[in-house]
Amino acid sequence: MVAGGITYSTVTIGSQTWTAENMKHAVTTGNAWSYDNDVNNDTNGYGKLYDWAGAMNGSTNEGAQGICAMGWHIPSDGDWKTLEGELGMSTVNQNGTGSRGTDQGTQLKAGGSSEFEARLAGFRVTDNSYFNRDSIAYWWLSTEFEVQSPSDGMCQPMAQMPCAPSLVEPFMAPAQSYSLP
Repeated sequence: MVAGGITYSTVTIGSQTWTAENMKHAVTTGNAWSYDNDVNNDTNGYGKLYDWAGAMNGSTNEGAQGICAMGWHIPSDGDWKTLEGELGMSTVNQNGTGSRGTDQGTQLKAGGSSEFEARLAGFRVTDNSYFNRDSIAYWWLSTEFEVQSPSDGMCQPMAQMPCAPSLVEPFMAPAQSYSLP
């Protein structure tokens, strides 16, 4: 997949193909930041942290292309549930909220058995503070959820944004900035 002039590796898991690395290209809508404002973090596997407007390239439509390459899209909650099921998560667990699953996060992270190769890029909050690199990752979804509290939102936890070809699990508020594999 080529997006923003950068070629990203991909991995097929079950019937889906995903980007297999955190995205690191600039946006024309919304915002993207380098962890700790250090551009070396973009190229060493962590990628950029995007706000939802940046990830979605201004769209609010589920399944939007966002900053993905032509023919690819920002994954929906349904896309994530399919991925989680391929990794052994039960349907009951997939339909839960908050933290869910057993070892699916371990399978997705760099060195895990899925070859997804997610780097735990942490996140950025609106005061320009960065947290939890190498500890946690969150990915944006194109599915909107009603935010009930600051711990609700529109991302799959783990930390960058994956793209899925056209054909997570505490949720964070959309004011935060996350990655995209």
